[in-house]
Parts: sequence; C-alpha cells; structure tokens
Amino acid sequence: MKVSQKEIYNYLISKGLSRNHALGMLANIKAESNFDSSAIGDEGTSGGLFQHHDSADDKRFLKMKESAGEDWKNNWKGQIDYALTEQDTIKYKNKSFDNPQDASKWFTINWERPVNAKEKAESRLSFFGDEFKTS
Repeated sequence: MKVSQKEIYNYLISKGLSRNHALGMLANIKAESNFDSSAIGDEGTSGGLFQHHDSADDKRFLKMKESAGEDWKNNWKGQIDYALTEQDTIKYKNKSFDNPQDASKWFTINWERPVNAKEKAESRLSFFGDEFKTS
C-alpha cells in the first residue's frame, strides 16, 4: 500500500519529531520501500516501510509484524509506532541535527545499517530538495 510522503511526515511530526528528524526518516523510507507499507525485501526476510529485517540474532521484521498486527501491510501507522519504540530510534530522537541531511545519514548508518552504509547514506542525500512534498 503506497502512503503519501505528506501523510507520513505529518504523522511523524504529530508524534513529536522535529522537522529534521522527520525528513531524515522520510529519506530512509523512500530508499527502503518507496513509501510502500507492504513492501517485502531480502527474499522475504525484510518488510514494511523501513524494511525491518530478521537476522539470526534479531527478529526485527517479526517483532514489527507482531506489533502492527495481522494487517501490518496496510497498518503504516502501526509500523511507524513500532519503529518509534526501538532503542535506536530513541537514540535518534534524542540527538540534535542541524539539518535533515545529517539526520538521514545518522539514521541510515545507525538504524537501517545496510551493507555499505556510509555510501548508501550519501546516496540518500539526493532525495532532498524538491523530492519531499510535506506541505
């Protein structure tokens, strides 16, 4: 299910995130799922807006699905609510960022943790500018 950038941005703001924090998360949602709350990746081991991933030592995808409920693919707010409870998100919310680009880089490297995280963090900066429609 595609979710509009504006809806996600407004929801993040309603949850108390700053503009920089919300836009940093939006850049990562764009890169991970292109705003499709039902997206599945990594041969079925990742899913949702953030592509929560199940690994041998951490079942993030399973935990997100359990938290968001049986209709997790359509429950984008539940996916975000779950993400906001994770320890790395709490660290993210407690950090101060001078701009959304710095927030996005931190989120990519410390929260998403993809292979080649620093390179991916840099590539996600291309989403800023006219890309995000939040008003």
